[in-house]
Amino acid sequence: MNERFTRYLPTVAKFERRMENQDLLLRLFRLTDVPLLYALFESGGFSEEHSAGSRSFISLFSFWRWLTAIFELIYVMVVRGDGDGNVIGFIGLYNITIYKSLTLSIGIFNEEHRGKGYGKQSVKLLLERLRENATVEKVYAEVSETKLGSLSFFQAMGFNVCGHHEKKFLLEKFLKEKA
Repeated sequence: MNERFTRYLPTVAKFERRMENQDLLLRLFRLTDVPLLYALFESGGFSEEHSAGSRSFISLFSFWRWLTAIFELIYVMVVRGDGDGNVIGFIGLYNITIYKSLTLSIGIFNEEHRGKGYGKQSVKLLLERLRENATVEKVYAEVSETKLGSLSFFQAMGFNVCGHHEKKFLLEKFLKEKA
């Protein structure tokens, strides 16, 4: 079996494939999502924290390679509506240590979808499932020190600043009550 695949198999098994509420669906990233995510990313509406904010990719393949090199798991955010729904962004998970911690990154591509509560619903849904399934005890988020809106967003979700490095704030949220 492919080493890259087997490395993530135990991780993927501990995460739900789909999470949903009445307005929103989070589902695991599929290869068929690459063209849409690429188009949304390249439209310039998304400033990424992982060193690709103004980056232009030379191909779908280079975008896919970058995305899968950064994130161990990716959930696509789909807003329910007419038809199949509208993909508006993603939640990427990395630095995953099962039963201990992970780091998340959230991206909503177009300005028109921001400020409508989709990010809050997505993160809340993910955190609830992580807590219910005892997947991890702690969740981290990194926020650029210039992104004060993102910092406020995570603090409103119960994250606390626990560090600062490389012009980024490190925030944490405990999912399990401390003894």
